[in-house]
Amino acid sequence: MSAAELSEEIERLLEQISPASGYATNIQGVYGFGKTKPDDAPRPCLLVRVSEDTGGRRVGNKVERHAVYEVAGVFSRAAPLQDLQRCHHDVLRSLGYGNDPPNRALAGAEIIEESAEFDPDTGGSLMRSFVARITLRYVEQY
Repeated sequence: MSAAELSEEIERLLEQISPASGYATNIQGVYGFGKTKPDDAPRPCLLVRVSEDTGGRRVGNKVERHAVYEVAGVFSRAAPLQDLQRCHHDVLRSLGYGNDPPNRALAGAEIIEESAEFDPDTGGSLMRSFVARITLRYVEQY
């Protein structure tokens, strides 16, 4: 799997988060790298970016890589903490966290580390958010 294919697949999986698909959250939009979220975009929405991608062990023309994705969940100011926590859980589930390889949503990639930071609204802000940092291990062929 290439880095580009991994990013495309992550965005595709995140776009499926809705109650109709068995999730608690109804995501209104996913904005990946280079996609600008309009100021009036419906919430909740997700902002996705790769913060780093490092190469490691190499065998022939294949390299094991670790990519860190940051997924920010953006909610209205009225959203309780539990809504943000449910969305964080939905994000992880959508990417196959905790599933064995045959049932993993991201074929060819595995979540090896994850964390989340929850930010309350501050001052006059109009939103609450969380940022999930998700480290994926995948193999890229050169």
